[in-house]
Amino acid sequence: MGSKASGEGMVGLAPRYFFASGFVAGRRVLDLDCGDGAGAAMLAAGAAQVTAIAPSAEAAGAAAGRHRLPNLEFLPPGAELPEGADVVLALSGRLAEIPGIRRLLRPGGLLIAAGDPAGGVEELLRAHFAEVAVLGEGGLPAAGQEGERFFGAPMPEGVAWTREGPVRRPETGPLLLASDAPLPPEPGAGGAAPRIAALLAELDRLRDELADCEARARATGDRLEIERQRANAIETSTIWRASGPLRRILSKFPGLRRALREGLRRIYRSRHTLRHRRVRRRRQSEFAPLVSAIVPNFNHARFLPQRLDSILGQAYPNLEVIVLDDASTDDSLAVIERYRAAHPERIRVIANAENSGNVFRQWRRGVEEARGDLLWICESDDFAEADFLQALVPAFLDESVMIGFGRIQFADAAGKPYAGLDAYRERSQPGIWKGRNLRPAKAWFDTAFGVHNVIANVGGCLLRAQPVEEAVWREAATYGILGDWYLYASLARGGRIAYEPQAVSYFRQHGGNTSASAFGTAAYYAEHERLIRLLRARWGVPEATVHRFAEELRAQFDRSAAALGPLETVFDEAKVLATPREGRHVLMVLLGFYLGGGEIFPIHLANELVRRGVTVSVLALQPEDWNPGIRARLDRRIPVYGAAAVRARGPAAFLAEAGVDVVHSHFVGAEHLFLTGREVPAVPYVASMHGSYEVTAVDPDFTRKVARHVDLWVYLTEKNLDHLRVLSEAERAAIATRQIPNGMPPDPRPFGRSRAELGIGEDDLVFALASRAIPEKGWAAAIEALALAQSRTGRRLHLLLCGDGPEADRLGRPGGGAPGVIFLGFQERVQGVYRLADVVLLPTRFAGESFPLALVQAMQEGRPAISTDLGEIARMLLRDGRRAGIVLAPDPDDARFVAALAGAMLAMTDDTDRAAFARDAAALGAAYGMETVAAAYLEAYEAAAARRA
Repeated sequence: MGSKASGEGMVGLAPRYFFASGFVAGRRVLDLDCGDGAGAAMLAAGAAQVTAIAPSAEAAGAAAGRHRLPNLEFLPPGAELPEGADVVLALSGRLAEIPGIRRLLRPGGLLIAAGDPAGGVEELLRAHFAEVAVLGEGGLPAAGQEGERFFGAPMPEGVAWTREGPVRRPETGPLLLASDAPLPPEPGAGGAAPRIAALLAELDRLRDELADCEARARATGDRLEIERQRANAIETSTIWRASGPLRRILSKFPGLRRALREGLRRIYRSRHTLRHRRVRRRRQSEFAPLVSAIVPNFNHARFLPQRLDSILGQAYPNLEVIVLDDASTDDSLAVIERYRAAHPERIRVIANAENSGNVFRQWRRGVEEARGDLLWICESDDFAEADFLQALVPAFLDESVMIGFGRIQFADAAGKPYAGLDAYRERSQPGIWKGRNLRPAKAWFDTAFGVHNVIANVGGCLLRAQPVEEAVWREAATYGILGDWYLYASLARGGRIAYEPQAVSYFRQHGGNTSASAFGTAAYYAEHERLIRLLRARWGVPEATVHRFAEELRAQFDRSAAALGPLETVFDEAKVLATPREGRHVLMVLLGFYLGGGEIFPIHLANELVRRGVTVSVLALQPEDWNPGIRARLDRRIPVYGAAAVRARGPAAFLAEAGVDVVHSHFVGAEHLFLTGREVPAVPYVASMHGSYEVTAVDPDFTRKVARHVDLWVYLTEKNLDHLRVLSEAERAAIATRQIPNGMPPDPRPFGRSRAELGIGEDDLVFALASRAIPEKGWAAAIEALALAQSRTGRRLHLLLCGDGPEADRLGRPGGGAPGVIFLGFQERVQGVYRLADVVLLPTRFAGESFPLALVQAMQEGRPAISTDLGEIARMLLRDGRRAGIVLAPDPDDARFVAALAGAMLAMTDDTDRAAFARDAAALGAAYGMETVAAAYLEAYEAAAARRA
């Protein structure tokens, strides 16, 4: 006679108790199956006496302790039932199990019961009672009776409690009322509705509390499971077993044990720091990127020897030279051919049959032909010191540097240096030119670079190689004088510009210089207005800089173009100042360049935003020790800052100098960096949660602090929000959340090896697992399940494992491992691997799992998947009536989990079923394009900015 009605069960039975409460005022009530007692306590609020039968003696004791009311008694099952009750309740749907029903009621008493789904209850009651009525679910009219009268009066408003919504309908059939006397009228006609509404509100509150408790319990359970797995790995390790005697000795000396533990912590932190230092030193010692020297030439045969000698004579050795002749009419080609013959391994020549008509077309051709990581555009009439590259290349070790330039000096037609440009730089911003200077692009354009073109000659700078948009080249070609300044503003992106005074180059002045001959034209000044308006729109260049720009221009105008009339006729400063800043600069913050959804997704999002014209920079919290394949996925137009840059300036100053409009965090460490200091930046802050909060011990005080500054929390699955449950109701009301799924761009690149080359037969079945090789991702379980499944089928099975990490090292290396298992190591072309496979595996039991990109990639390739019911996985694979694979419970018991995984793998050996899964996978995968996701995030940035405003 006991039921499960505790917690969730009470929520299901609540509508019935609400209905019954209208009949018990001042009466003696017997509740034959009270569950956890909450419903009986509800009845006791109006009844004279309530006797409730609990499902067990323990439940009776617990209910009595929980509900201490003088008119409420809880009895265990099997206790002698009191007779003569005014109202008897049998709401658990087990009415047929109760003998002697009439004996329990006084003459004319009322029985309120739930019907048995098996049927026959109404007939049983009519055999014993003169009056029987059947109601709909929980007191609602039966199907087809909505709006009809019941017991001679309309249904009370409060019965709306069981509408589909927060309260789940119980599945035990309708309610029945039975009595020997005429059935009573509708309960509480005048006051039922307000009371029921209040009870409903209380029910909602209790349900919310229950949901919170369950969510906390799940999150705690997940964390405990992670710690259990870690503890198990430690306890089974050789070092743990070997250190047992020492630990037993130390247990007798707690002070010594504490000191040793603290010493070990310091050693760990020191090793962590030393590892990063070693990586940094190794990068510094190995840093020798290929530099592409691009030499556009037109009729500069007399200057070409010095130009080419100054390039080929560089002390920096890793250099290629591309010479582009634009249909010269002098002896240029003869000079070029002589140098190519002498240096065929270093010089490539591209000669136009017809003149291109614009120098930027030649620059573009050179950039597109270049193979180097750094670009050195060397005008054919200029030259540089032999240590120019050796001095300037190291600046690009900092991956936020997009442009580096040195100390550019004038030289006359004969190549003799002379003064002029030092004073020119000093006028742009005094006192900064004697030493190295590293600043974000906005900081440069807000000051010196917004007053003068401080890279007065392109040969005095290096550019980080990057894709340059068609529109940028087209716009540059429309400039007559300032096209290079425009390009610097465009190619600096959201990164930094480095100045190195030891890198010296020369800007030759001779009769053919374009800029010197243009000072007296109106177009020269109109072009300056156009340029400073662009800087104002892109970076919000301050008014003071615009004024200084105008003053410098006026001085040039007065010297060279007074005949044109007032400067205002060719340069409108008011129009410049009226130009608003346009677009956004988004700082994407991630842990580092590692194999994981929380790292790979922001890379793809950043790439898509850049393709849409948004300025994006990346901040990597972990310095430099990155996966090179993952690093290579980031669009080269995106600079990468390190956390040290933020700490050096402070978060607020760093963001202001870089011109960041939105911070988009993808890891909890970003909140530690930006939102926990004394000065919190006043820019919109969006936090996307990929699971880092679930697997990190987050202090509630930390959560409360950062919640005040995060403008929008973006989540993949509801459990991502669990850490916010520590907030009060008022604090929760002040935050904003939004669910946005992950996405992936398709990758059509093939894997480098075929199935045959991997030793896989045409009819064999291939499973693929690509993830970080950590215990929680299920590599060991997949290997065991493959062996178990193989023992039950004659079809050959294979498992391709892609990724790096401790499990890959422990379980085997490429070419080794268990039968049928092929370790491929880290693979950049995961979708190419999936195309080799028939089924994708993700047997994860990682508590932080949210929206695995591996499954998005699988569905984009039309490959069915076997995975676990964590995060959003079930909703990803089982949606809209389609099934893209098999979803397993993340059973913590390893043996049971392996057995279930093997069963799912065997199910995939059915070609017909697998083909059906594959069709559904392809259909569902179409929804995860980056275009859709990027559009959603752009809306999220606007929403965050609106909240901040």
